[in-house]
Amino acid sequence: MIAVRKRPSLWLLSLVPSALAFVSCALSADSDFGGGIADGGPVVPSPGFGDAGDAGADAAPAPLGLVATQVVTGDRHSCAVNAAGVVYCWGDNDHGQLGLPLDTAAVSVPRRVELPEGVRAVRLAAGASHTCALTDRKNLVCWGKNDRGQLGRPASATAPPDPVVLPSALTTAAFVALGTGRGHTCALYVQPQVGDAGEADAASADEVLRMACWGDNTQAQLARDDGPFAELPADVRRGAGGTSGPSVVARLAALAGDVSIASLRVGDVYRVQAWGDTSRGVVTTDPDAGPRVAPLSVQRADGGTIEDAVQLQAGLGHACVAVRVPADAEPDAGDDPDAAVGPEGPDADLADADPADATTADGGAPTVLKLLCWGGNESGQLARDTVSDRELADPTLGDPAFEGELVVGGRVTCLLDGATLRCAGANEHGQLGRGVADTAPHPTFAPVLGLEGSVRSAALGAQHGCAVVEVAAGRQQVACWGDNEMGQLGDGISLGGGYADAAPAESYRRARAGFVVPVD
Repeated sequence: MIAVRKRPSLWLLSLVPSALAFVSCALSADSDFGGGIADGGPVVPSPGFGDAGDAGADAAPAPLGLVATQVVTGDRHSCAVNAAGVVYCWGDNDHGQLGLPLDTAAVSVPRRVELPEGVRAVRLAAGASHTCALTDRKNLVCWGKNDRGQLGRPASATAPPDPVVLPSALTTAAFVALGTGRGHTCALYVQPQVGDAGEADAASADEVLRMACWGDNTQAQLARDDGPFAELPADVRRGAGGTSGPSVVARLAALAGDVSIASLRVGDVYRVQAWGDTSRGVVTTDPDAGPRVAPLSVQRADGGTIEDAVQLQAGLGHACVAVRVPADAEPDAGDDPDAAVGPEGPDADLADADPADATTADGGAPTVLKLLCWGGNESGQLARDTVSDRELADPTLGDPAFEGELVVGGRVTCLLDGATLRCAGANEHGQLGRGVADTAPHPTFAPVLGLEGSVRSAALGAQHGCAVVEVAAGRQQVACWGDNEMGQLGDGISLGGGYADAAPAESYRRARAGFVVPVD
């Protein structure tokens, strides 16, 4: 079994002088992975977590494979983290996105990422060709492609795992969530208050979440108009050109192509707004708008805006939110879509929203999650029967109400509902996991086949998907499906030949989920 593809090369660490020595940054992406910003909630160790083979003696028999608490997907690579904070990656390594030297071109089995000494990863985010980790110390480590400064250090071809370089304004920041795009990275953070002696106090209830971003800005995805990229994290601002004015207060954020999307505080509400590349309809349905620098409220089909979203996810050219509303009711349309930010007012709720909570605080009335999607629907990724390049946000036809988690990436939208993952959208590489690959649009949600156990979380890459599946009590393993040309499914495929029993045109496709093999 050939699992490693080698080439003669080393890490490329030569620094390319940047046109921007220190600038503010914002969101972006440009590949089919997307997703929402990963939160930094604590990972609670459970029996059997760690490397494969750790399950206790009383655990039920389960397939041997990579054990993890989270999995993320990029263009053609995948990474996972376990409860011990150890990171494993597999797939394409053309830019060092696996954390391996460049003489290894690709691997089809998990390889451990050598993080800086003492670093324990808590959550991961995968961009097109770079990967980042949020650590248990509330700081950030990134590796892979760095041509636009997306690793948070001076621009270079590629770079190994190292901490993000922070400007003085952020040296005391506690990062709590992380997201990556095609060529940029963003994080949400809390700025601890400083005591009289200069010590940083623990985060208090009167603090809010800010958003800092860095990397590619060629489509204004950093909400700035003063340069093509930025190497240092800095706040997203609402002033002219994004270089002045108040820093935005954010609750959720996601990346889509070269677009940034976030739930930002506008007056006394949180409103979904977007900026960056307008060509795919995620920011605006105007095909001639050009790059959008300032955050623009996402428009609903009824003319309103989207407020108080509890989930936000993005793919390549489309995005979706979940809004909690009373059962059998539609979310209210917002007004004054581009109102200026008012006084800071009430603080952001830093607690994670619980999509399984089906009652409201005011009297316990039953509620449901409403799914609103917008952007391109050429493959049915908006779960609507229409086929078009640009559509406004509107409740889907097939699943207007659900309880669970939203997963978006590439040209696919999935619902993790009752431990079952159901997906709609593009399937030319088998990325819907329906047992067969085809080029027809699929606007109806259907289960991913081969996920043997209860699905706990999932991620969607450019043309593949992965999920964390509970295969036995307290034991979670990673399974993947879709395109596997660079070994991104982690099943030990022969990188030179693909699947021997598949047709030539489908030799690297696997249209149903299979478990990632144990660490070699």
